Amino acid sequence: DLGGGGEQEARPLGARQGEPSPIGDNGAAQGYAGGKIFYSPDTGAHALTGAILSKYESLGGPTGDLGLPVGTESDGGVPNSRVSAFSAPDKPVIFWTPDSGAIVVRGAINAAWQKLGAATGTLGGPSGEQSVSGDVVTQKFGGGEISWNRATKEFSTKPGELAADLAGLELPDAVADTPAGSGAGTDETKGGWHWWWLAVIIPLVLLLGLLGLGAMR
Repeated sequence: DLGGGGEQEARPLGARQGEPSPIGDNGAAQGYAGGKIFYSPDTGAHALTGAILSKYESLGGPTGDLGLPVGTESDGGVPNSRVSAFSAPDKPVIFWTPDSGAIVVRGAINAAWQKLGAATGTLGGPSGEQSVSGDVVTQKFGGGEISWNRATKEFSTKPGELAADLAGLELPDAVADTPAGSGAGTDETKGGWHWWWLAVIIPLVLLLGLLGLGAMR
């Protein structure tokens, strides 16, 4: 039994598939033809479907750092969008649109995005995962971007005038210090394939050169 809300949420999900799987000491997950319900006594029973479910499970699902879903998957506020919230201390969400797919918004950037009206505000929905460069975490949205400097505890935005609306936004440590999500990249890792390629090609060129010298002799 996945709790009092489970049966109601299960109806649009189609036929149940298999038996419930345990989550921790007292939670459970139950698969259905059209999605999955996750339950714990603290969060209740909530369904995830489609691309949001796929994204959640790709990041570890209930064993990852997003926690469990804490509400019903709902309309994201802009056409053809969906959003689900999760129980991690920084209150992350997964936001989906057909154009951008399912994207995690979390930590200080999520707090700022919500303050600016979330998807119905100037920035619109997220268009890419968070990226990290040194102390600065950045996320792009359809109408601009938000950056959070974890060292100076300051926001910057594009368009720049939005930063004024974030002045004085108080963030708990659990939100302010949350690193970018699993989909984030760093400047180093984004360019890392170039160095990997050089590490392979240079020894290969040297080896071919030695072989050529040997053949000449």
